[in-house]
Amino acid sequence: MPAGGAGEWMTNWQQPPTGSTTAPQWDTFVGEELPAYLNENFDIGTTDNAIVGVSMSGASAVVIGLNHPDVFSVIRSYSGYYQTDSPFGWLLIPFIQSQRAGIDNGLSAMWGLPLSQGNVWADNDVSKRITEAEANGQTVIISSGDGIPTLHELSIAAALITQTWEQTPEQLPALLPAALSGLALGIGLEAGAFVSTLALAAQTTLQGLPISYHFSNGTHNWYAWAADAPSDAQAIEDALQRSRESSAEQPTVTASTRASDESVAKNAVAQTDRNPESSEATAPTSGGSDIDEAPSTTEPAPEQSAAASELPVSGASEQDVPDPGRAPIAEPSSTGAAVPHTPDASDQSELRKQEPQKDELQQEEVQQAGKSSAETVPQGAAVDLPRAAQG
Repeated sequence: MPAGGAGEWMTNWQQPPTGSTTAPQWDTFVGEELPAYLNENFDIGTTDNAIVGVSMSGASAVVIGLNHPDVFSVIRSYSGYYQTDSPFGWLLIPFIQSQRAGIDNGLSAMWGLPLSQGNVWADNDVSKRITEAEANGQTVIISSGDGIPTLHELSIAAALITQTWEQTPEQLPALLPAALSGLALGIGLEAGAFVSTLALAAQTTLQGLPISYHFSNGTHNWYAWAADAPSDAQAIEDALQRSRESSAEQPTVTASTRASDESVAKNAVAQTDRNPESSEATAPTSGGSDIDEAPSTTEPAPEQSAAASELPVSGASEQDVPDPGRAPIAEPSSTGAAVPHTPDASDQSELRKQEPQKDELQQEEVQQAGKSSAETVPQGAAVDLPRAAQG
């Protein structure tokens, strides 16, 4: 845990607190600078770490963890206050800062004046951000005492008084009032943390979030927090191990892999955007033709059925204006010759009503399409179709 920073709430301040000339930047230090320093000098990894906060830094540890999910996969908080962006939080936090550290401008200097433009009280409210932990895949463990002193705490206080009576009895008159006031303050602070933790537990239970909570007897002091230190440390180690195993199972995405995936995705989108009809029919060239033909590199198709292979097709004249989205097609007439359709939708119904073109008109259209020679094709005879680009 960082030393110093009494009353500074382990967060990034907007303005310097009372008695300081600079605005503390605890979030930046703990979440960015310290991990980089430990990695460079002690070879400690910058991922899958745990962050732990107590009392004033309890909620801040959660917020810092949420702000840096790549650095901290496990978050542990003891006896914190989590509903900061509320009237009670606006009053309680500045009061504690004033009473414990002599900071009298915390209401406005730390996160900005509540409800004013640019304030970040909501960004530091755990109850408003706790859902991010599940999305980040982080493990969050939160605990609190109920404010009732334990026998362990009372025995330690009694031992301290006895030791003072035996060694320096002259200090006893000053020690007794201090011990009693300290006990009362510890009860009050832990009771507040207990209520805040209960409210957060009720909220996250309704939200279905996998947050772990532990409640016990105890007041707001190190004796209570240290009582379960061995089991707490093991719980953190187990959570870190699960996180590391989960990270190891995730596929490693390199820059080249990401670029390749993006290229494939772009090609797929481009292919989808193409008109499927235009890919089935070859658009007419400047010479003008409505004959669908395969690319020159394609081998002749196997013999097809008589109905498909013997259908006669004629070329289109240069006067036919093709639809940009689809090549014009030819429709067989009752005499076996194909009458070209214009792509104009307003003319199609009229053309269907007209009598079929005569063989002479068909011959003239073939010549206009650039074909060197054409013969009248008997109905039902199989023919080889000329290439549209030749002639």
